[in-house]
Amino acid sequence: MDFDGEPTIEGVKEAYQDAQTAKKMLYDIIGEQAKYLQLYFSGNKGVHLLGKCKTSLKPCEVLKKQKEIALELLPLCPTIDTGIYDIRRLRKLLGSYVNSVNFGKTRVIPITNDTQFKELLTALETKNEEWFNKQKLKQLNNIKLETNTSRRVI
Repeated sequence: MDFDGEPTIEGVKEAYQDAQTAKKMLYDIIGEQAKYLQLYFSGNKGVHLLGKCKTSLKPCEVLKKQKEIALELLPLCPTIDTGIYDIRRLRKLLGSYVNSVNFGKTRVIPITNDTQFKELLTALETKNEEWFNKQKLKQLNNIKLETNTSRRVI
Protein backbone atom coordinates (compact mmCIF):
# COMPACT_ATOMS: atom_id res chain seq x y z
CA MET A 1 0.00 0.00 0.00
CA ASP A 2 1.12 3.52 -0.70
CA PHE A 3 0.32 6.55 1.44
CA ASP A 4 1.14 9.91 -0.14
CA GLY A 5 0.96 13.24 1.58
CA GLU A 6 1.96 16.59 0.19
CA PRO A 7 5.72 16.77 -0.51
CA THR A 8 6.27 18.58 2.79
CA ILE A 9 7.28 17.48 6.29
CA GLU A 10 3.64 17.79 7.38
CA GLY A 11 2.52 15.71 4.39
CA VAL A 12 5.01 12.94 5.23
CA LYS A 13 3.77 12.98 8.85
CA GLU A 14 0.16 12.56 7.67
CA ALA A 15 1.11 9.66 5.40
CA TYR A 16 3.03 7.98 8.25
CA GLN A 17 0.06 8.31 10.61
CA ASP A 18 -2.33 6.86 8.02
CA ALA A 19 0.04 3.96 7.33
CA GLN A 20 0.18 3.16 11.05
CA THR A 21 -3.63 3.31 11.26
CA ALA A 22 -3.95 1.02 8.23
CA LYS A 23 -1.51 -1.50 9.70
CA LYS A 24 -3.62 -1.73 12.86
CA MET A 25 -6.83 -2.09 10.85
CA LEU A 26 -5.30 -4.79 8.67
CA TYR A 27 -5.23 -7.14 11.68
CA ASP A 28 -9.04 -7.24 11.43
CA ILE A 29 -8.95 -7.68 7.66
CA ILE A 30 -6.12 -10.17 7.07
CA GLY A 31 -5.45 -11.43 10.58
CA GLU A 32 -2.05 -12.32 12.03
CA GLN A 33 -0.37 -11.87 8.63
CA ALA A 34 -0.44 -8.13 9.39
CA LYS A 35 2.36 -8.58 11.92
CA TYR A 36 4.74 -9.14 8.99
CA LEU A 37 3.96 -5.80 7.36
CA GLN A 38 6.69 -3.17 7.48
CA LEU A 39 6.59 0.59 6.93
CA TYR A 40 9.04 2.11 4.44
CA PHE A 41 9.70 5.73 3.53
CA SER A 42 8.89 6.02 -0.17
CA GLY A 43 11.80 8.32 -0.89
CA ASN A 44 9.70 11.40 -1.59
CA LYS A 45 6.36 12.23 -0.02
CA GLY A 46 4.97 9.20 1.67
CA VAL A 47 5.12 5.78 3.19
CA HIS A 48 4.73 2.27 1.83
CA LEU A 49 3.22 -0.56 3.87
CA LEU A 50 4.71 -3.73 2.46
CA GLY A 51 4.91 -7.44 3.10
CA LYS A 52 6.35 -10.31 1.12
CA CYS A 53 3.76 -12.85 0.01
CA LYS A 54 3.91 -16.37 -1.28
CA THR A 55 0.95 -16.95 -3.54
CA SER A 56 -0.28 -18.88 -6.51
CA LEU A 57 -2.51 -15.99 -7.57
CA LYS A 58 -1.77 -14.07 -10.75
CA PRO A 59 -0.37 -10.56 -10.18
CA CYS A 60 -3.55 -8.96 -11.54
CA GLU A 61 -5.63 -10.95 -9.00
CA VAL A 62 -3.37 -9.86 -6.14
CA LEU A 63 -3.62 -6.23 -7.22
CA LYS A 64 -7.42 -6.46 -7.40
CA LYS A 65 -7.61 -7.79 -3.83
CA GLN A 66 -5.14 -5.17 -2.62
CA LYS A 67 -7.22 -2.41 -4.21
CA GLU A 68 -10.39 -3.71 -2.54
CA ILE A 69 -8.66 -3.49 0.83
CA ALA A 70 -7.25 -0.02 0.06
CA LEU A 71 -10.72 1.26 -0.84
CA GLU A 72 -12.05 -0.14 2.43
CA LEU A 73 -9.31 1.70 4.37
CA LEU A 74 -9.65 4.98 2.44
CA PRO A 75 -12.29 6.65 4.68
CA LEU A 76 -9.99 6.41 7.72
CA CYS A 77 -6.69 6.76 5.86
CA PRO A 78 -7.19 9.62 3.38
CA THR A 79 -3.57 9.65 2.14
CA ILE A 80 -3.85 6.12 0.78
CA ASP A 81 -3.19 6.08 -2.96
CA THR A 82 -5.80 3.90 -4.64
CA GLY A 83 -4.41 4.57 -8.12
CA ILE A 84 -1.34 2.35 -7.76
CA TYR A 85 -3.12 -0.95 -8.28
CA ASP A 86 -2.25 -1.28 -11.94
CA ILE A 87 0.03 -4.03 -13.25
CA ARG A 88 1.80 -1.44 -15.44
CA ARG A 89 2.92 0.72 -12.51
CA LEU A 90 6.60 0.57 -11.63
CA ARG A 91 7.40 -0.21 -7.99
CA LYS A 92 10.49 1.19 -6.30
CA LEU A 93 12.82 -1.41 -4.85
CA LEU A 94 14.07 -1.32 -1.28
CA GLY A 95 17.17 0.85 -1.15
CA SER A 96 16.39 2.66 -4.41
CA TYR A 97 17.58 6.24 -4.58
CA VAL A 98 15.01 8.96 -5.21
CA ASN A 99 15.85 12.50 -6.29
CA SER A 100 13.22 14.56 -4.50
CA VAL A 101 12.71 18.16 -5.54
CA ASN A 102 11.76 19.06 -1.97
CA PHE A 103 14.09 16.86 0.07
CA GLY A 104 17.16 16.18 -2.08
CA LYS A 105 18.58 12.68 -2.69
CA THR A 106 16.77 10.15 -0.49
CA ARG A 107 16.23 6.37 -0.46
CA VAL A 108 13.44 3.86 -0.01
CA ILE A 109 14.21 2.71 3.55
CA PRO A 110 12.43 0.89 6.38
CA ILE A 111 10.90 2.87 9.25
CA THR A 112 11.06 0.57 12.25
CA ASN A 113 9.81 2.89 15.00
CA ASP A 114 8.76 6.44 15.89
CA THR A 115 12.32 7.42 16.86
CA GLN A 116 13.62 6.49 13.43
CA PHE A 117 10.70 8.36 11.85
CA LYS A 118 11.70 11.54 13.76
CA GLU A 119 15.28 11.07 12.54
CA LEU A 120 13.91 10.71 9.01
CA LEU A 121 12.02 14.00 9.34
CA THR A 122 15.20 15.75 10.49
CA ALA A 123 17.13 14.29 7.56
CA LEU A 124 14.42 15.48 5.16
CA GLU A 125 14.37 18.98 6.64
CA THR A 126 18.15 19.28 6.39
CA LYS A 127 18.44 17.37 3.08
CA ASN A 128 20.94 15.06 4.79
CA GLU A 129 21.87 12.61 2.03
CA GLU A 130 24.51 10.97 4.25
CA TRP A 131 21.83 9.91 6.77
CA PHE A 132 20.00 8.00 4.02
CA ASN A 133 23.23 6.33 2.89
CA LYS A 134 23.90 5.02 6.42
CA GLN A 135 20.50 3.39 6.87
CA LYS A 136 20.52 -0.40 6.96
CA LEU A 137 18.11 -2.17 4.68
CA LYS A 138 15.80 -4.77 6.16
CA GLN A 139 14.30 -7.34 3.84
CA LEU A 140 10.59 -7.96 3.81
CA ASN A 141 9.30 -10.76 6.01
CA ASN A 142 7.49 -13.66 4.44
CA ILE A 143 3.73 -13.66 4.75
CA LYS A 144 1.95 -16.93 4.29
CA LEU A 145 -0.83 -16.38 1.81
CA GLU A 146 -3.87 -18.47 2.65
CA THR A 147 -6.56 -18.80 0.03
CA ASN A 148 -9.04 -21.05 1.85
CA THR A 149 -9.92 -18.90 4.85
CA SER A 150 -12.51 -16.33 5.69
CA ARG A 151 -9.77 -13.70 5.82
CA ARG A 152 -8.84 -11.77 2.71
CA VAL A 153 -5.69 -12.28 0.76
CA ILE A 154 -3.21 -9.49 0.20
